[in-house]
Amino acid sequence: MTAPTSCRSPTLLRYALPSSSIPSRLPLQLLPQLARGPVTQFYRLSDSKLALGSQLLQRMLLCETHQDLDPNITLQSVTLWKDPESGRPGYLLPEGATEPRIIDYNVSHHSGLVVLAARLPPPNTIIPGSPKSRRIGVDVVPTTLPQRAFSSEEFLDSYTSPSSGVFTPQEIAAINSQPTWPLRVRMFYMHWALKEAYVKAIGTGLVTDLTQIEFRNVKLFDLDRSAGKRYTEAKLYLSGVEQPEWYLEVDVFEGVDEGEPDENGICYIAIATEREGLSDEDLRGEWKVVNMERDIWKWDATRRLG
Repeated sequence: MTAPTSCRSPTLLRYALPSSSIPSRLPLQLLPQLARGPVTQFYRLSDSKLALGSQLLQRMLLCETHQDLDPNITLQSVTLWKDPESGRPGYLLPEGATEPRIIDYNVSHHSGLVVLAARLPPPNTIIPGSPKSRRIGVDVVPTTLPQRAFSSEEFLDSYTSPSSGVFTPQEIAAINSQPTWPLRVRMFYMHWALKEAYVKAIGTGLVTDLTQIEFRNVKLFDLDRSAGKRYTEAKLYLSGVEQPEWYLEVDVFEGVDEGEPDENGICYIAIATEREGLSDEDLRGEWKVVNMERDIWKWDATRRLG
């Protein structure tokens, strides 16, 4: 899962960091002091790894996109923030930057995997502010149920009943049309990931009326990622009206080994972003698996600044 070679710089970036690559002795020194508390507050080490991975991917993105403006930029010098109303991530411009090099980005983590998707302006182009026409949301979900006290039937009923307020009647019918419970669970997670990615893109959190957001033409595809499959045929409808300006994709990521014990190590990753500005290379781009030593540690202040 490496990015294809292209003569055009991508404007849609996809990064994936398996939490298994983060040492159990958490490298908190990669964060500024004030950013360490939100990582260490969790009881489970796996949750702390996901929180740390989210911070590291965001800081790495800022370093990569602004290094020409601030030669001394490091993971520790980046300032991240979160919009209190929408919950969307953001950052303060690094030293030397007058306009953002990132139009929008979003992060998600689950089942031992942290993912980040970002929209960048075209090469040699400065886009003032953050255009609302190129928003992006990403969500990662498992493809099987974690072992709980309830069955697949009980789990799905809690989300697909008409009173749940999550899915539309057509989405519920699509989920229930699958011939087996495992396939219904997979169809549920595909719908959930798409809906969550869109909601995160528009920045309203889960307070939106989810039944006004509907995804049609969602179909299961082979979990064997070796064929390079990506599903891009889902369609978004708002209050019954199709929204063709939105690009939707669902990918499969294999090899996650720090999820719930009974999960199969396979995740769905959904992206929702507006089509404006996307090139064919962007649509074909693959997820880059981030390596801690190669991609993260090189931005450590101790290594860069001595």
